[in-house]
Amino acid sequence: MSAQAIIFDLDETLSDRRTAINRFLELWIARYFEDRLHETEHLCSVFRRLDDNGYRLREELYPLLVEELDWKSPPSKEEFIAFWREHFPKCIEPMAHLYEMLDYLQLRGVKLGLITNGPEHIQRRKIDSLGIGHYFRSLLISGTFGVHKPDARIFLHSLEELDVAPEHAWYVGDHPVNDVVGSRDAGLIPVWLERDGRWSEEKHGASPVHTVQSLQELMELYERLHPHSR
Repeated sequence: MSAQAIIFDLDETLSDRRTAINRFLELWIARYFEDRLHETEHLCSVFRRLDDNGYRLREELYPLLVEELDWKSPPSKEEFIAFWREHFPKCIEPMAHLYEMLDYLQLRGVKLGLITNGPEHIQRRKIDSLGIGHYFRSLLISGTFGVHKPDARIFLHSLEELDVAPEHAWYVGDHPVNDVVGSRDAGLIPVWLERDGRWSEEKHGASPVHTVQSLQELMELYERLHPHSR
């Protein structure tokens, strides 16, 4: 089935969140742990684990950090969240081959969309920092839309905006449930951007229709399945 539209996740798909976290942690440690620079590796390890790749709310993350790091004289929760909101979007990094891939698909007439979970002000600043908003005919942020992935409604609304039937749309993302299961249940063709490990059919059901390990591989997959799109 041809892909008339491709809709993307943002974090860990179009943006390299792991690199961004590393950059943010440098700022965070310099600001709050100047007396513990000898513990940098430990501080970073604890933050990454408790952050859960961004799936833990900042309001929940703060007390866990204070307790586990034995954080003396920590900032208030409000200051911690404000520091995150101010600095993390500035640390955002594009995934390798991001702009090449978007230009490639746009040149071939593929309708492009983006669906991302998160608050409007954070996700919008990431998109602006990457400079990619103009590529997308449909751009949905869950904090504004009102439901988040894997709810089928957000996928179906994007398809309406793109005017494409679900069976003619790919959804590309890294999260097994939010991206792959969610898009599959909405009738789209899921493409899993595999970042870690193997697919677990026991946990997540049938394997994704396609699996790639980079945006370069995504271009190669599209080229292979659409040889006459040049």
